[in-house]
Amino acid sequence: MVGISYIFLSRTLATFLPGHFGNLQIAKTNAMLSLIASLTPLLFYFLFYKEYFAGQKESLSKDQFMLKNSAVFAFVGSLAVVFLYLKGFLHMAGNPGQAAGHGYFGIIAPRVSAVFALFFYCAFSRSEKKKVSTRLLKATYIAITGAGLAAVIRSYLLFEFAVHGKFSWLWNLTQGNPAVFLPLYLFMFCAGFYFLWCFYRELE
Repeated sequence: MVGISYIFLSRTLATFLPGHFGNLQIAKTNAMLSLIASLTPLLFYFLFYKEYFAGQKESLSKDQFMLKNSAVFAFVGSLAVVFLYLKGFLHMAGNPGQAAGHGYFGIIAPRVSAVFALFFYCAFSRSEKKKVSTRLLKATYIAITGAGLAAVIRSYLLFEFAVHGKFSWLWNLTQGNPAVFLPLYLFMFCAGFYFLWCFYRELE
């Protein structure tokens, strides 16, 4: 939760106060902290898989098998995003003051992560709907909506890049049209955060 909160806050700050990261040392520190923060979803999916499926000997139902696969896919999607942040950090450390070049990986990785997260939430809701609390189930449906929005918006960004060669991050849309995209960006963050918070409370 702390990790995704930091990424959300740093990206929001960079969008509306870009001069804040004009200082090279601040920019380097933010790149390093963002890289560390990007590891938290990866750790969540790893621990989820380990807790739910590692060493399990009994046969899985169809829904449980789908959940198991979705956790692996979500882990892979999160790993792609980690590599994206690692690329940004290494560029910042090795080429300070120069803008990083962006290719297909830079725009595909976040989309893959969003699609696989959507797959995970859908599989979780099907497999665990009779086992978890109503609060967590509702949080899962909210997370499905948030991940679905992220997947749609990132698919649009991929289309723009593939057809028109225009590279944009999600927060660039927020900067260009804050009245529309800021509420959507905020909802997507809150949806993921609320799911993690409810999941954590369920473990207590």
